[in-house]
Amino acid sequence: MRSLVSALLLFAACSITLHPARADSETSKPREDWQVIFLGGQRVGYSSSNTRTVTRNGQEVLISDTLVAMTIKRFGVSLKMIVRQSSEEDPKSGRLLSSSFISENPPISKTEMTGRAEGNAFLLETRNSGRVTKSRVEIGDDVRSPAWQERYLEEHPLKPGESATFKIFSPETAKVATISLKALEPGETKLLDGSVRKFDRTEMKNSITPGVDMLIFSEPDGKVAKLETNVLGMTTYAVSEAEALKAIPESELDIGLDGLIKVEVPDPHHAETVTYRITATSADPSTLFESGRDGQQVTRKTPSETLLTVSRVRPQPQPEPAKSLREANSFLDSDNPKVRALADEYDAAGQSPREIAKGLTHFVHRRTKNKTFSVAMATATEVAESLTGDCTEHSVLLAALLRAKGIPSRVAIGLVYVDPIKAFGGHMWTEAYVDGAWVPFDSALEIVDVRSGHLKMGDSDLSDQSPNPMTDFVKMIHLWSGATIAVVDPAAK
Repeated sequence: MRSLVSALLLFAACSITLHPARADSETSKPREDWQVIFLGGQRVGYSSSNTRTVTRNGQEVLISDTLVAMTIKRFGVSLKMIVRQSSEEDPKSGRLLSSSFISENPPISKTEMTGRAEGNAFLLETRNSGRVTKSRVEIGDDVRSPAWQERYLEEHPLKPGESATFKIFSPETAKVATISLKALEPGETKLLDGSVRKFDRTEMKNSITPGVDMLIFSEPDGKVAKLETNVLGMTTYAVSEAEALKAIPESELDIGLDGLIKVEVPDPHHAETVTYRITATSADPSTLFESGRDGQQVTRKTPSETLLTVSRVRPQPQPEPAKSLREANSFLDSDNPKVRALADEYDAAGQSPREIAKGLTHFVHRRTKNKTFSVAMATATEVAESLTGDCTEHSVLLAALLRAKGIPSRVAIGLVYVDPIKAFGGHMWTEAYVDGAWVPFDSALEIVDVRSGHLKMGDSDLSDQSPNPMTDFVKMIHLWSGATIAVVDPAAK
């Protein structure tokens, strides 16, 4: 279920840069802004941003620092997340010079990413569990810093009907994002204190979160007063420091329970084939699920309704995977001594790759004894040390152990049916390349023969160069509000 929280974390990090980061003159004081974050009408955290201009080697540099802190309840357990983001840019062009991004999930997990511009490329270093991974992202000379959109609105205000599009570098995903802005007619909105005022309104879309709409309410001078989204009512308000730092009250909102999609499915984990009718209100559901492979077939009925047929995976020969899917990376750090020691505990002598994958699935399920929802995203080394976590930790550890045994692996993201509560929920599992094909294994639920209870939305090898799994996590947020899943009678298709 951790995938739902990851989407929230990414969503907060992407949204928070909307708050004003106006470039002050060299002689002015640093500017500081505070916001409070609400989810589903409940206060869940705060953010602060600090912007200042310094002179370095005779050149002005704009520095923007952002802190996001959120506490969210998941299946009754509090999950704390902290994100620290900093960027340096040319204040005139907005060109990104350097950045850092730190994500913390106390007390276990911490990921740090730093980068600097070199020509039209951005050189990145990612640190997890003491491991440093270097990568290079081609960004071009038209890619701006994350704070560019605020400065653009302030310096080039849009009139109703006007629009603008530009690219920024997204440190939290290490990807280039396309930002689209469109000015709407001014409109009224309620502020945190209950007052209702009219503001300029601008719609913003981010290519990293497709289908997620953000609506900015700003003063005539460009200062942002409020930001609304179309997902679970996530809203931020500009407030004082004292207001932002108020204690977060006990919330009735539980994204684990509230994110479940209730439906009764007769034993899908043993069914050869099941067809589901899926509806969603904030996105076209046909775009959310894998189709044409991995035992799934999508049939679009309307923009809000699709049929998804899920069958027991019968592996078909597939091309040999890239070498990188056998190698260690930031999260699947299979070369770490702790991970290798755990892999050595499993005696694979005389077993085929498929038998090893099955055996390791049971092994990880048994060894990860502390099943908890308090961990956000841990590396394989962190899981090997703590033997703690939920589906993501099980999946990451299994994938790393498979690589330690020389078997290509990746993780899959999607929904899984939980029979005791008769509902689908967000989930992650592992896929191993065995017998010439990708085969799913679920160590969290200890399933070695995945059938029709897993609905796949995407996969990732969790490397810095791969498609970021966050984009698949973000797909799930479209299923939080108003989505339905029903079993289709084969005769009624």
